[in-house]
Amino acid sequence: MFFRRFIIKPTLSSYLSERVSAMKNKTILYRGRAYTKSSIASWEKFLALWRNYQGERRLEKPLSSLEIRDFNGLMNYCDDWGFRESTRALVASLFKAAIRDACASGLAGRRLLGILNEIRAPYREGTEAKKVWLDLDEIRALAALPLVREDPLCKARDIFLVGCYTGQRFSDYQRLSLSDIVTFNFDGIERQAFRKRQQKTGEEVYIPIIFEEVIQILQRWGGTLPQISNSLLNREIKTVCRMAGLDEPVKITERIGGRERVRTVPKYELVASHTARRSFITRMYLEGRLTEMQIRSISGHRSSHAFHRYICCSTRDNLKGIFDALLDGP
Repeated sequence: MFFRRFIIKPTLSSYLSERVSAMKNKTILYRGRAYTKSSIASWEKFLALWRNYQGERRLEKPLSSLEIRDFNGLMNYCDDWGFRESTRALVASLFKAAIRDACASGLAGRRLLGILNEIRAPYREGTEAKKVWLDLDEIRALAALPLVREDPLCKARDIFLVGCYTGQRFSDYQRLSLSDIVTFNFDGIERQAFRKRQQKTGEEVYIPIIFEEVIQILQRWGGTLPQISNSLLNREIKTVCRMAGLDEPVKITERIGGRERVRTVPKYELVASHTARRSFITRMYLEGRLTEMQIRSISGHRSSHAFHRYICCSTRDNLKGIFDALLDGP
């Protein structure tokens, strides 16, 4: 185990430092698989935050001496620095995970487990920014932009569209290729799907080819999508969406630094790589052609709770659904 190097009573900082190193060296795994780069980055940021917080206090307690007021102080520190509620929730979840794992590793007494029961972690409620999705007309507007293959924006647009057509995470939809396609014969009719092992979960999923456009995109790039970083895609897809006229004003209500703030921004500013996944899941769900379990078999969601966080049904969408149902009724 990675904690064997400790000789004196460890602090949370030293424990986190050892943990991050072990994650990078793959001496600790998550469900039998190596931690992803994004997971390691989250733990590194948490370590840096905790060290900065302890730097202001000038004296760090041993891990086994932590109290609930240490957690509450950390949350107040997040507020002082103007962190969003979603960031505070992530910090709280990592704090709890660190305490739980340290206790399981024998680095702290059972007294420390009591902190877990006292922690009231912030609710990771999705803001309007997290709930943004694109409907079929908006996706068609992106696809219709006259972008040439040599234009970097064309690469970003096409990779994003593949996500809209398949419902996968960025780490998976950017890796799709024509070689992943398998053919099935159902009642004499041939059907095609992508077979892919998801990078985050290690689960193998079959992604039915519902939209032929995804084949056309892959053919345009020689069967395999070009590579692009998540951060670059997030920047360039906003430009693409602005060019496509996705400038509907969206009101954003967020809790930042413990205070509620409201601002209005054009929709294209809120679009990012994960919007593609939300768009697919929301469209499939609202159309009602597939059951929840069928959509989850494509998206790879293990739980209904996690799945429903991806459904971006606004008040307007819900009202339209009600009227449509009433008009179709007896």
